[in-house]
Amino acid sequence: MKNFNINIKKIFKLINLLIFLLFITIIIEKNEIYCKKIQIEDYCLGPICEYLFWKPDQDEVNIDKIFDSKKLLYFKNSIIPKIPIELFNVYPDLKQLSISNAYVEELPDNLTSNNLEFLYLSNNKLKSIENNVFKSLPNLKYLWLSNNQIEKINEFAFDDMDNLLFLELSNNEITELSDLLFQNIPKLTSLFLSKNKITTLQEGLFDNNTNLYQLNIDNNNILTIDENIFKEVKNLNVLDISFNPIKTLNLISVNIEKFISDSSSLVKLNVVGIIKQLHFIKTPIKKIKLNEPATLQTLTLNECFLKDLKMIGRFINLKVLNLSSNPSITLDKDSFKQFKYLEGLSLQYCNLNQLETGIFDNLADLKYLDISHNLIEEINLNTIRPMRNLNNISISGNSWNCCSLKSLIQYCQLRSITYKEEPRIEQPQGVHFAGINCIV
Repeated sequence: MKNFNINIKKIFKLINLLIFLLFITIIIEKNEIYCKKIQIEDYCLGPICEYLFWKPDQDEVNIDKIFDSKKLLYFKNSIIPKIPIELFNVYPDLKQLSISNAYVEELPDNLTSNNLEFLYLSNNKLKSIENNVFKSLPNLKYLWLSNNQIEKINEFAFDDMDNLLFLELSNNEITELSDLLFQNIPKLTSLFLSKNKITTLQEGLFDNNTNLYQLNIDNNNILTIDENIFKEVKNLNVLDISFNPIKTLNLISVNIEKFISDSSSLVKLNVVGIIKQLHFIKTPIKKIKLNEPATLQTLTLNECFLKDLKMIGRFINLKVLNLSSNPSITLDKDSFKQFKYLEGLSLQYCNLNQLETGIFDNLADLKYLDISHNLIEEINLNTIRPMRNLNNISISGNSWNCCSLKSLIQYCQLRSITYKEEPRIEQPQGVHFAGINCIV
């Protein structure tokens, strides 16, 4: 009799779940459902407080183009310590499941769905990812696990995820990555590991991720990256190592579109391969060595404590050069002599009080020049004339002499060169001429 009562209770709980899910099915067929304040205890649903139709919130996650209007089940601000596998029994065709801010602490090892493509489990209480937990989700393409408390990911956690394209693991407590961790995700294109506690990236980590397109490893404790780590990656579009203590980085056999280092400790970069864009911001970089310097097209050295341009002299094919916020830099008439292909040059906040005549003589292709927020009082028009393709110039925030400024503005108007006006600043003998402040 006791066993009979237990079975009756289990059946009742399952019926309760099925009735609730079937009720949601009617709504889902019309639109997405936003299930708020749902409580699931031992697979039994508690009081249902509120239902709302839901449209993706871009502040939370940019998934507008991923979501399908008829195949989404969305839980938020609920209490679901463990995902009930019955969800997939009731919804065998479910493509997108989102459970966020739901206190999920554990993933069942028998999650099974042949149709699920999107799984959003961010902002929960997960502490580890066990082996093979996603193995029975063969068509999963997008997986969010960010903003949890994950400390450990077992080396076979992502086994047999042949179709996974996107993996988000940011804002966790991960300290190390097994070199086998990503080996069975052959189609992986986007990997986000930001804001963890990773200290090293070892050889072999991405050997089977030939299609890796974006890798964000910023805001970690990375001290070493193996030089061969990207040797099998065909075309890495973005590599972001910002906010890491690494000081020297050597990379061999790479093809990288954009490399980003913002507020890292990087001093030396040595690359054998191709890099098209380098972006250093608040980074004490002292040496950049590329075995194919002609492939570099964009270089940003913003607030990098530069004193001269000796470090970048070999990058003769640059099209965009940003040297902003280097107040100790010294420029002369030969500083840009070798950069004849430049189309954009930024020199704002460099504490410049003059620009020598001849400094831009070889920049006939330059289209954009930013010399704003310096100490420039006047400029010889012969300094500007060689830039025959110039169509935009930023000149605000200087100490312009009104006569020199008037000549410059008239030249710009004659050549249809645009510039951005600035607010009037009241000062003794100050004038606001054609939208730019100057001193009589």
